[in-house]
Amino acid sequence: MTHAIPTFSLRLPRHCVSPRQVARAGDVWRLFQEAAVRASMDVGWSGQRFIDEGVGFIVSRMTVIHHREVEYGEPIDGRTWIRDWRRATLSRREVRLSVAGEAVAEATQQWVHVALNSEGGGITPTRASEALLASFPAMDVDSPMVRMPEVVESVRSAPHVFSLDVWHTWMDPFAHVNHPVYVDWADEAIARQMIAAGQDPQQIVPVAEQVRFKRGLTGGTSVNIETQIQGLTVRGDVVLRHRVDTIDGQAAADIITVRRLQGERQPDWLAVFA
Repeated sequence: MTHAIPTFSLRLPRHCVSPRQVARAGDVWRLFQEAAVRASMDVGWSGQRFIDEGVGFIVSRMTVIHHREVEYGEPIDGRTWIRDWRRATLSRREVRLSVAGEAVAEATQQWVHVALNSEGGGITPTRASEALLASFPAMDVDSPMVRMPEVVESVRSAPHVFSLDVWHTWMDPFAHVNHPVYVDWADEAIARQMIAAGQDPQQIVPVAEQVRFKRGLTGGTSVNIETQIQGLTVRGDVVLRHRVDTIDGQAAADIITVRRLQGERQPDWLAVFA
Protein backbone atom coordinates (compact mmCIF):
# COMPACT_ATOMS: atom_id res chain seq x y z
CA MET A 1 0.00 0.00 0.00
CA THR A 2 1.35 3.45 -0.98
CA HIS A 3 1.03 6.26 1.52
CA ALA A 4 1.21 9.94 0.66
CA ILE A 5 3.63 12.09 2.64
CA PRO A 6 1.58 14.38 4.91
CA THR A 7 2.07 18.07 4.11
CA PHE A 8 0.82 20.99 6.19
CA SER A 9 0.68 24.76 5.87
CA LEU A 10 2.32 26.39 8.89
CA ARG A 11 2.78 29.94 10.12
CA LEU A 12 5.26 31.40 12.57
CA PRO A 13 3.35 33.05 15.47
CA ARG A 14 4.26 36.65 16.21
CA HIS A 15 5.59 35.85 19.69
CA CYS A 16 8.18 33.52 18.10
CA VAL A 17 9.93 36.35 16.25
CA SER A 18 13.21 38.00 17.30
CA PRO A 19 13.94 41.74 16.97
CA ARG A 20 15.33 40.95 13.52
CA GLN A 21 11.89 39.60 12.51
CA VAL A 22 13.13 36.01 12.16
CA ALA A 23 12.38 32.79 14.02
CA ARG A 24 14.47 31.75 16.98
CA ALA A 25 15.89 28.22 16.78
CA GLY A 26 13.61 26.88 19.51
CA ASP A 27 10.58 28.17 17.66
CA VAL A 28 11.64 26.41 14.47
CA TRP A 29 11.66 23.27 16.66
CA ARG A 30 8.07 24.13 17.64
CA LEU A 31 7.12 24.24 13.95
CA PHE A 32 8.57 20.73 13.56
CA GLN A 33 6.52 19.62 16.55
CA GLU A 34 3.36 21.18 15.12
CA ALA A 35 3.82 19.29 11.85
CA ALA A 36 4.29 15.98 13.71
CA VAL A 37 1.27 16.55 15.96
CA ARG A 38 -0.97 17.47 13.05
CA ALA A 39 0.18 14.39 11.11
CA SER A 40 -0.76 12.29 14.14
CA MET A 41 -4.18 13.91 14.46
CA ASP A 42 -4.92 13.37 10.77
CA VAL A 43 -4.59 9.59 11.20
CA GLY A 44 -6.86 9.51 14.22
CA TRP A 45 -4.34 9.86 17.05
CA SER A 46 -5.18 13.06 18.87
CA GLY A 47 -3.63 14.01 22.17
CA GLN A 48 -6.78 12.88 23.94
CA ARG A 49 -6.70 9.46 22.29
CA PHE A 50 -3.14 8.90 23.52
CA ILE A 51 -4.27 9.82 27.04
CA ASP A 52 -7.33 7.58 26.83
CA GLU A 53 -5.20 4.62 25.72
CA GLY A 54 -2.50 5.33 28.29
CA VAL A 55 0.35 5.63 25.78
CA GLY A 56 2.41 8.31 24.11
CA PHE A 57 5.69 9.27 22.45
CA ILE A 58 8.69 11.04 23.95
CA VAL A 59 11.59 12.35 21.90
CA SER A 60 14.96 10.84 22.85
CA ARG A 61 17.13 12.57 20.23
CA MET A 62 16.59 15.27 17.65
CA THR A 63 18.94 16.70 15.03
CA VAL A 64 18.17 19.89 13.10
CA ILE A 65 19.83 21.75 10.23
CA HIS A 66 18.83 25.31 9.33
CA HIS A 67 19.37 26.19 5.67
CA ARG A 68 18.32 29.77 6.27
CA GLU A 69 16.38 31.81 8.80
CA VAL A 70 12.59 31.87 8.66
CA GLU A 71 11.08 35.34 8.40
CA TYR A 72 7.81 36.35 10.01
CA GLY A 73 4.85 36.10 7.65
CA GLU A 74 6.36 33.55 5.30
CA PRO A 75 3.98 30.71 4.30
CA ILE A 76 5.74 27.54 5.44
CA ASP A 77 5.08 24.04 4.12
CA GLY A 78 5.81 21.16 6.48
CA ARG A 79 6.30 17.56 5.27
CA THR A 80 6.70 14.66 7.67
CA TRP A 81 6.90 10.88 7.59
CA ILE A 82 8.10 7.88 9.63
CA ARG A 83 11.44 6.55 8.39
CA ASP A 84 11.51 3.28 10.35
CA TRP A 85 10.54 1.34 13.47
CA ARG A 86 12.69 -0.81 15.78
CA ARG A 87 11.06 -3.45 17.96
CA ALA A 88 7.77 -1.56 17.58
CA THR A 89 9.06 0.85 20.24
CA LEU A 90 11.63 3.19 18.66
CA SER A 91 10.72 5.21 15.59
CA ARG A 92 12.48 7.85 13.53
CA ARG A 93 10.41 10.68 12.11
CA GLU A 94 11.61 13.07 9.42
CA VAL A 95 10.28 16.62 9.14
CA ARG A 96 11.08 19.10 6.39
CA LEU A 97 10.16 22.80 6.29
CA SER A 98 10.18 24.79 3.06
CA VAL A 99 9.05 28.16 1.70
CA ALA A 100 7.94 28.31 -1.95
CA GLY A 101 9.79 25.06 -2.60
CA GLU A 102 13.03 26.23 -0.93
CA ALA A 103 14.23 24.09 1.98
CA VAL A 104 14.61 26.20 5.14
CA ALA A 105 15.05 23.59 7.90
CA GLU A 106 15.19 19.79 8.31
CA ALA A 107 14.88 17.51 11.32
CA THR A 108 15.39 13.86 12.17
CA GLN A 109 13.66 12.87 15.40
CA GLN A 110 13.95 9.62 17.37
CA TRP A 111 10.85 8.85 19.39
CA VAL A 112 10.22 6.26 22.09
CA HIS A 113 6.74 4.78 22.44
CA VAL A 114 5.84 4.69 26.14
CA ALA A 115 3.09 3.59 28.49
CA LEU A 116 1.82 6.27 30.84
CA ASN A 117 1.76 4.96 34.39
CA SER A 118 -1.57 5.93 35.95
CA GLU A 119 -0.39 5.42 39.53
CA GLY A 120 2.44 7.63 40.69
CA GLY A 121 3.08 9.08 37.24
CA GLY A 122 6.11 8.19 35.16
CA ILE A 123 6.49 6.44 31.81
CA THR A 124 7.77 3.06 30.63
CA PRO A 125 8.98 2.17 27.09
CA THR A 126 6.59 -0.33 25.55
CA ARG A 127 5.70 -1.88 22.18
CA ALA A 128 3.15 0.03 20.15
CA SER A 129 -0.19 -1.59 19.44
CA GLU A 130 -1.01 -2.99 16.01
CA ALA A 131 -3.56 -0.20 15.55
CA LEU A 132 -0.93 2.47 16.19
CA LEU A 133 1.68 0.80 13.96
CA ALA A 134 -0.87 0.62 11.14
CA SER A 135 -1.57 4.34 11.54
CA PHE A 136 2.13 5.30 11.46
CA PRO A 137 3.70 3.12 8.73
CA ALA A 138 7.36 3.48 7.79
CA MET A 139 7.79 5.08 4.38
CA ASP A 140 10.61 4.60 1.87
CA VAL A 141 11.48 8.19 0.96
CA ASP A 142 14.66 9.19 -0.86
CA SER A 143 15.87 11.71 1.72
CA PRO A 144 18.90 11.19 3.98
CA MET A 145 18.74 11.61 7.73
CA VAL A 146 19.84 14.97 9.10
CA ARG A 147 23.44 15.08 10.33
CA MET A 148 25.41 17.67 12.24
CA PRO A 149 28.20 19.71 10.58
CA GLU A 150 31.67 18.28 11.13
CA VAL A 151 34.11 19.88 13.54
CA VAL A 152 37.32 20.56 11.58
CA GLU A 153 39.18 22.54 14.25
CA SER A 154 39.03 21.43 17.86
CA VAL A 155 38.82 24.37 20.28
CA ARG A 156 38.18 24.15 24.00
CA SER A 157 37.13 26.84 26.46
CA ALA A 158 36.44 26.94 30.15
CA PRO A 159 32.84 25.98 31.01
CA HIS A 160 30.33 28.72 31.79
CA VAL A 161 27.31 27.91 33.96
CA PHE A 162 24.01 29.57 34.71
CA SER A 163 21.18 28.17 36.80
CA LEU A 164 17.41 28.36 36.65
CA ASP A 165 14.32 26.96 38.30
CA VAL A 166 11.90 25.22 35.94
CA TRP A 167 8.59 27.09 35.86
CA HIS A 168 5.42 25.13 36.58
CA THR A 169 3.76 27.02 33.71
CA TRP A 170 6.23 25.45 31.24
CA MET A 171 4.74 21.95 31.61
CA ASP A 172 3.61 20.09 28.48
CA PRO A 173 0.82 17.44 28.25
CA PHE A 174 3.17 14.89 29.89
CA ALA A 175 3.75 17.37 32.76
CA HIS A 176 7.41 17.93 31.94
CA VAL A 177 9.43 20.52 30.02
CA ASN A 178 8.66 20.40 26.29
CA HIS A 179 11.71 19.53 24.17
CA PRO A 180 12.15 22.86 22.26
CA VAL A 181 12.64 24.66 25.59
CA TYR A 182 16.08 23.03 25.95
CA VAL A 183 17.18 24.84 22.78
CA ASP A 184 15.93 28.11 24.27
CA TRP A 185 18.14 27.46 27.32
CA ALA A 186 21.20 26.76 25.15
CA ASP A 187 20.67 29.99 23.20
CA GLU A 188 20.22 31.92 26.44
CA ALA A 189 23.58 30.56 27.60
CA ILE A 190 25.17 31.79 24.36
CA ALA A 191 23.45 35.18 24.60
CA ARG A 192 24.74 35.79 28.13
CA GLN A 193 28.32 35.18 27.04
CA MET A 194 27.87 37.37 23.96
CA ILE A 195 26.66 40.27 26.11
CA ALA A 196 29.53 39.78 28.55
CA ALA A 197 31.94 40.03 25.58
CA GLY A 198 30.31 43.20 24.25
CA GLN A 199 28.56 41.45 21.33
CA ASP A 200 24.91 41.67 20.23
CA PRO A 201 23.26 38.26 20.78
CA GLN A 202 20.41 39.21 18.45
CA GLN A 203 22.84 38.80 15.54
CA ILE A 204 23.27 35.07 16.21
CA VAL A 205 22.11 32.83 13.35
CA PRO A 206 21.18 29.18 14.06
CA VAL A 207 23.03 26.65 11.89
CA ALA A 208 22.31 23.29 13.57
CA GLU A 209 21.36 21.61 16.86
CA GLN A 210 21.29 18.13 18.31
CA VAL A 211 19.77 17.26 21.67
CA ARG A 212 19.95 13.91 23.46
CA PHE A 213 17.31 13.82 26.17
CA LYS A 214 18.07 11.80 29.29
CA ARG A 215 15.25 12.62 31.72
CA GLY A 216 12.14 14.74 31.86
CA LEU A 217 12.24 17.87 34.01
CA THR A 218 9.24 18.91 36.08
CA GLY A 219 8.13 22.21 37.56
CA GLY A 220 10.21 23.49 40.45
CA THR A 221 13.35 21.54 39.52
CA SER A 222 16.58 23.53 39.76
CA VAL A 223 19.02 22.98 36.89
CA ASN A 224 22.45 24.08 35.72
CA ILE A 225 23.25 24.79 32.07
CA GLU A 226 26.99 24.38 31.45
CA THR A 227 28.35 25.67 28.11
CA GLN A 228 31.76 25.44 26.45
CA ILE A 229 33.23 25.52 22.95
CA GLN A 230 33.90 22.21 21.18
CA GLY A 231 35.37 23.56 17.95
CA LEU A 232 34.78 25.25 14.60
CA THR A 233 33.30 24.01 11.34
CA VAL A 234 34.91 24.38 7.92
CA ARG A 235 32.96 27.64 7.47
CA GLY A 236 34.13 28.96 10.84
CA ASP A 237 30.83 28.44 12.66
CA VAL A 238 31.23 27.80 16.38
CA VAL A 239 30.24 24.41 17.83
CA LEU A 240 29.14 24.51 21.47
CA ARG A 241 28.20 21.83 23.95
CA HIS A 242 25.62 22.51 26.65
CA ARG A 243 25.02 20.10 29.52
CA VAL A 244 21.74 20.37 31.37
CA ASP A 245 21.93 18.76 34.82
CA THR A 246 19.80 19.01 37.91
CA ILE A 247 21.34 20.75 40.90
CA ASP A 248 21.82 17.37 42.57
CA GLY A 249 23.83 16.10 39.59
CA GLN A 250 21.33 14.12 37.50
CA ALA A 251 21.91 14.47 33.74
CA ALA A 252 18.86 15.83 31.91
CA ALA A 253 20.10 16.62 28.39
CA ASP A 254 23.21 16.93 26.25
CA ILE A 255 22.93 19.69 23.63
CA ILE A 256 25.18 20.57 20.70
CA THR A 257 24.56 23.88 18.94
CA VAL A 258 26.24 25.34 15.87
CA ARG A 259 26.02 29.12 15.54
CA ARG A 260 27.41 32.05 13.55
CA LEU A 261 26.81 35.78 13.42
CA GLN A 262 24.84 37.48 10.70
CA GLY A 263 27.15 38.83 7.99
CA GLU A 264 30.62 37.82 6.90
CA ARG A 265 32.61 39.04 9.88
CA GLN A 266 32.71 36.56 12.75
CA PRO A 267 33.97 37.19 16.29
CA ASP A 268 36.84 35.45 18.01
CA TRP A 269 34.65 32.77 19.52
CA LEU A 270 37.32 31.57 21.91
CA ALA A 271 37.61 35.11 23.29
CA VAL A 272 33.82 35.29 23.72
CA PHE A 273 33.85 32.14 25.85
CA ALA A 274 37.28 32.60 27.48
